[in-house]
Amino acid sequence: MRAAEPLSSDQPAPIVVVGAGMVGPVVAIYLARRFGGVTLLERQSAPAPADPVPTGRSLHVVVSARGWHALRDLGVEEQVLSISLPLRGRLEHSLTGKLTEQPYSRRGQEIWCVERSRLNRLLRAAAVATPGLRVRHDARVLAVEPDVPAVLVEGLEGIAGIEGTTGVEGRARLTCEHVVGCDGAFSRVREALTDRHDRVQMNTLGLGYKEIRIPAGPDGGWPLPHQFFHIWPRNRLLFSAFPNPGGDFTGSLFLPLHGDDISFETIQTDGDAVALFQQLFPDVVSLIPDLAEQYESHPVNSIVTMSCDRWIWRDTVALVGDSAHAMAPFMGQGMNCGFEDARILDECLARAGEPADWAGAFAEYESLRKPHVEAIAEVSIQHYQHLASPTTTATAQDVLRQRVTGRLYDVFSTKFTPLYERCAFTEEPYAEALQQHLATERLVDDVLIGRDGNALLDMSRNEFADVVNRSRPRT
Repeated sequence: MRAAEPLSSDQPAPIVVVGAGMVGPVVAIYLARRFGGVTLLERQSAPAPADPVPTGRSLHVVVSARGWHALRDLGVEEQVLSISLPLRGRLEHSLTGKLTEQPYSRRGQEIWCVERSRLNRLLRAAAVATPGLRVRHDARVLAVEPDVPAVLVEGLEGIAGIEGTTGVEGRARLTCEHVVGCDGAFSRVREALTDRHDRVQMNTLGLGYKEIRIPAGPDGGWPLPHQFFHIWPRNRLLFSAFPNPGGDFTGSLFLPLHGDDISFETIQTDGDAVALFQQLFPDVVSLIPDLAEQYESHPVNSIVTMSCDRWIWRDTVALVGDSAHAMAPFMGQGMNCGFEDARILDECLARAGEPADWAGAFAEYESLRKPHVEAIAEVSIQHYQHLASPTTTATAQDVLRQRVTGRLYDVFSTKFTPLYERCAFTEEPYAEALQQHLATERLVDDVLIGRDGNALLDMSRNEFADVVNRSRPRT
């Protein structure tokens, strides 16, 4: 890897990264360490250290194995750990107040939750401190020209080294050699590719969420056990809460956006919202004294998913993270997947020779990542139904399936691994993890239960193992 050279203020950067959200700084640091000469453009102002954590849209992110790999590469793992909390599982709250623990891992492994804004500040600070990397805030990208390539930017006026301007005050045309889009689901960089007739599919899933914070207890401590992600599943409705280091919880109410039944459309007043909580989440009401005020003041946010045909253009443009594949948040893999994108792109560039074959590296990156991203995006949508379905409403067949599958994982702990564990605690490619999960489902439903049914639960451990070994396809 070539050592990055410092980038002077009047030196044009050959690589432009658009978007300094969660993934952009990670991509920019990887690129700057390998090549130097990177400019990271962000439309928002630089956050001040004393700025309060924003409310209304500050859903947490979770860091799992794929994310930690990238953070270790960047040298910020310990800093991220210092602002994160470990979670060992979900804690389900039934309508009657019964609590059911659902561990994330059979081996006691933990995921780590962190407020999105705190992690973003840390990553931006790491980018600013990286040699060869220049961060420009208040720089709004208006358009991208993939063939040049060039980026039309508002907010870069008065900065030396920009080759050519549009003649419009306050706007500049920044020419470069490569553009990497990390600018989210509504990406300007991706828009330049779709102008070439690429297809983009966007969906809101019909779901929205509203943030409702649960304050710390009177003594400043957590009002709920902080080792868990808390869920209140009510079929298609869900309230969930992540702990914060300060003792409070960030809760999220998930409802359909529209509909005649319970939805954000039918909740007309804050009084309606309080009545909804009293009906469906009664144990939460006493924990949130300002529930009505929060509901009234916090916005309803849509959950947007997006997929597109093409992530790259020749040797000039690539999309990374949500700009290529915005997914539902329910598996907690969106950011981790984006960090893995960044790492794989860096590895492709490392194999691209000197000077680097950017076209070949971009093509390899797209071919390696696309099938796996499509798999985890599908799983993430399906996982909402798993989260929102109360265990108390499971049918007899559901319970049998869960118990047989659990026994399979127990008896064959090294041969069968639950899908969530594969995604969160390994770096196994997502599509392979999904393929193995579907094969396990077929074994349980079509072979084991289809033939032996409830008798599987009465077998000894050895008898059960013999039945499974006889039933598994030979390789």
